Amino acid sequence: MAKKASDRKSKEKEAKKVDTGKRAEVNFLSLVWNVIGVLIGLAIAYHHTWYLYIQHENEMWFTNIKQVEREISFRTESGLYYSYFKQYVEAPDFSTAMHRYTRDNKTEFPNEVNILERFNIYQEFFLGVVYKILKPKLIPIIWYTYQVFNLQLIYSLSLYFTAWMLCGSWVCALPAPVFFTLARFDMTRVEFTVPLRESFALPFWALQLAILTKYFKQGTQHDVKYTVGLCFASFCFAICWQFNQFVFLLQACALYGAGALDLVPTKKVKVVYLSLIFSLVMTYILQFFNTMTPRSLVASFIPAAWIMLSCRLRRSKDGAIISFLKLIIEIILTIALATVFQMGVKSAIAVEPDEHIFKFLLAKFEIAETDDFDAKERLEDNL
Repeated sequence: MAKKASDRKSKEKEAKKVDTGKRAEVNFLSLVWNVIGVLIGLAIAYHHTWYLYIQHENEMWFTNIKQVEREISFRTESGLYYSYFKQYVEAPDFSTAMHRYTRDNKTEFPNEVNILERFNIYQEFFLGVVYKILKPKLIPIIWYTYQVFNLQLIYSLSLYFTAWMLCGSWVCALPAPVFFTLARFDMTRVEFTVPLRESFALPFWALQLAILTKYFKQGTQHDVKYTVGLCFASFCFAICWQFNQFVFLLQACALYGAGALDLVPTKKVKVVYLSLIFSLVMTYILQFFNTMTPRSLVASFIPAAWIMLSCRLRRSKDGAIISFLKLIIEIILTIALATVFQMGVKSAIAVEPDEHIFKFLLAKFEIAETDDFDAKERLEDNL
């Protein structure tokens, strides 16, 4: 009996060793397979960036034309944005550049405006700082253009990894970056209007969506790294584009609906809301307290949605009809609370810094004409 028991134990040990070995082999093969997927994603993203450069070069002959012709090729507001990068590079020192930014009397002559408050040009400021530190051999306008194209690598990679997480396999995710390159005219205008704000912002938006996909994936536990990642990507997106508030509003509404229907954990929705509020607050501070941010609809909606998601009327024991009626009441209360917040903010901040956006929308849909400088600038850009 004792011998049989010892034989059984030895067989069990051998079986465990075999299972452990097989598991280690499977894990190793899975690691190799995933590494191959990452390398292929990097190769496709690099090809996308290179393809954009080649297409831009073929159309503009950018490296072979005169400097003034390169600057002219930045049409409409693109040239205006590039001029702020050029302005920093040509400044003798940091303090002079900041003085020219904060006391600009050329853009809206004869008015003196703070450009860092007026426009989203921190990307030009950042690239100008990097250029003067690195002192590359390329001339400023060529180097500036290359950096915008390089940023599209993040765009392509983010789409690839988002598709990978949704499909569960990098093989199934391959069409996402491929079709992004093929249908680029429907997704980006960076190829022919390089310095547009969206050329800087959309890669970070795609990055935020990739992090969001991983965060909301079933089985993913809350971790501070997701909060940091969402804050970083959302902030970079917000500081680069003046239309960030409208994109954030759509996202906040979609997340509220998913949370209210219990499709995703409300705790995770609140973490995303926290990252959006952080981004808006940082943008508000860095843009010298531009009142467009606190007056935005999303700045009023997020606190209202947070409160209603914390004070739910629905209960698990409620029937289908009662649960539906309570959901409708929650939505109505959220909208009402957001309206109250919006009216309170607008009464406290009486200026109309975002009026040009609504004038732009009215003129875009041919509802009314406008003489507003910013609205006309947006219309020229969208021609």
